[in-house]
Amino acid sequence: MTTSSKSKKLCAQRQWCLGSFSGTAQRGINTVEFALLLPILMMLLSIVVDMGRYVSRKQELISLTREAANLAARQMDSGSSTNFPNTMTQVATNAWPIDLLNDGRMYMARVYRTPTNAVIQQFHQYGNLPNAALVLTGGFGGNATLPTHVTMVTNQTYYVVEAYIDFEPVMPLTGPMFNYLWNNAKTNYLYDIAYF
Repeated sequence: MTTSSKSKKLCAQRQWCLGSFSGTAQRGINTVEFALLLPILMMLLSIVVDMGRYVSRKQELISLTREAANLAARQMDSGSSTNFPNTMTQVATNAWPIDLLNDGRMYMARVYRTPTNAVIQQFHQYGNLPNAALVLTGGFGGNATLPTHVTMVTNQTYYVVEAYIDFEPVMPLTGPMFNYLWNNAKTNYLYDIAYF
């Protein structure tokens, strides 16, 4: 009996040979492969879902800050007022789907450039998040810490709106990843600022 006929006979007795398995064995292998790949597939799916949520929330925040700065510049509130009660009420009620009171914080100010510095002439804050302003740090009557790319000439007025909203990712690892990608120092918060 030759070697090939011996191996054919052995294969026939055991019902498998050289990677060909019976139906039951193949189903078991498929189950094990699926069990090994499932966590990886779930992680990839959650990253895609978080990325979509992140982009959507960031766009909502950008729209909110731009519209708020535009409304403030239209001077719904008296220029002699120290805050923006009418403007902020209008922004908060039309901020859907963002719950600005519970899931956000907004700072709104009128900044006037004197020969020496940028002074905050009107100031209003709204929302319950504990985040501090980055540009409007001085509050009413204080100085605004404008970034270097924002230039103001003497006697120029800017309406500045800073806003934070809460963002909780589905996967705990995706929050720091997004913050790294978009250079956002605030973990689980999205930030935007608008000048008008």
